[in-house]
Amino acid sequence: MTDKHTHYQHNAWSIVGTERHPTHIITEPTTLTVPLIDSGMVIFILEPSLAYDQIVLTLPTGIVQPTETPTQAAERSLAHGLGYSAEQVNFLGRFHPQEKYLHAPIWAYLVRQLKPLDLADYGQGIETHLAPLEHFERLIDNGHLRDPAVIVALYLARGVVMGE
Repeated sequence: MTDKHTHYQHNAWSIVGTERHPTHIITEPTTLTVPLIDSGMVIFILEPSLAYDQIVLTLPTGIVQPTETPTQAAERSLAHGLGYSAEQVNFLGRFHPQEKYLHAPIWAYLVRQLKPLDLADYGQGIETHLAPLEHFERLIDNGHLRDPAVIVALYLARGVVMGE
């Protein structure tokens, strides 16, 4: 095996290459949570996309820190991203989007029985959008939802909910 050469290093990702594979991207392991309220609605976050220079629908995400498990990272990202804690956390799966060129493991979770946090610095200034999990494909059809990792997590979450 040849040594990896780092072409560029950022906080959460790097561009690396080897003699055999000249360039690919490595990211920190991340989590993606599907926050589902009792009415069957998913809480989406509206965030700016740096790549596309527009507002996009997404879900709470977080980097898995070296001192925490993916489940702890998912709970932390839910708190920081939306200002909620979850009494029910279900692991949906681990997947690797664009695995041919991107090393980016994602752990997906369904979080339910949400409780708002009292802390003022959690979830402040976050714009949200509610949409039914049952019909989230409508968001894909109308062009509002395009992130494949989010779409995979939603399909996994709906499978869990429908199987109960």
